[in-house]
Amino acid sequence: MPSRKELIVVIVVMFMALAGSYSCKNRLDALSKTEKFKELLYVPKGETLKIMTFGFDAPVADYFWVEGKLYYSDNIRAIQMRHSRKARYRYLHLLHDIITDLQPRFGNAYHEGAIYLFSTGREDLTEQGIALLEKGVAAYDKAEADGVPIIPDARWRMYVYMASAYEGRLYDPVKATEYYEKAVKCKDCPANIVFAYAGYKKLLAQGLGLQARYDAMIATWSEL
Repeated sequence: MPSRKELIVVIVVMFMALAGSYSCKNRLDALSKTEKFKELLYVPKGETLKIMTFGFDAPVADYFWVEGKLYYSDNIRAIQMRHSRKARYRYLHLLHDIITDLQPRFGNAYHEGAIYLFSTGREDLTEQGIALLEKGVAAYDKAEADGVPIIPDARWRMYVYMASAYEGRLYDPVKATEYYEKAVKCKDCPANIVFAYAGYKKLLAQGLGLQARYDAMIATWSEL
């Protein structure tokens, strides 16, 4: 049981954190719509933030998780505002990188962060989404090597997401095939993914173009 002195220190730290959060909120609320996209310039990197949280990294990761969803929706609405296409989503990868630095076992942060990045339709952000998923695979690998595997094992899903990015936006069938093969080799990979990949390989061997392969894959998924 913590001593009275330790409890006082914890209470003081939490009070300071709440005061700082309230002050930041007031400042952010005062920002104009244009300035609002600059606020993340002042967020420390995940490794630094982890030290600053005094062991409260999980709730801080949850906070940034919510902020990430809000930031993504704000950027979607910014399409009707005077923001350049290049400026939108600038900190989307940074936010999810921070979250996964704080909580490497936070599987949804890798999955949904990558989906957000892929959905922008930009090649540079698609590559950032792949980097985020690779980071997720590495976290699962490390947890398994340390004897504390992350359950459920979603590495197959990460590989499928990466394969789909290379099949579509980045259009690299060799890379797509490489990641699909990694997915189906995962012990928890669902049978329907294995079946779909077999169809994909058959279409690829026939030399069909992207649109034909896409239509065939959609038909396969519909049947499943």
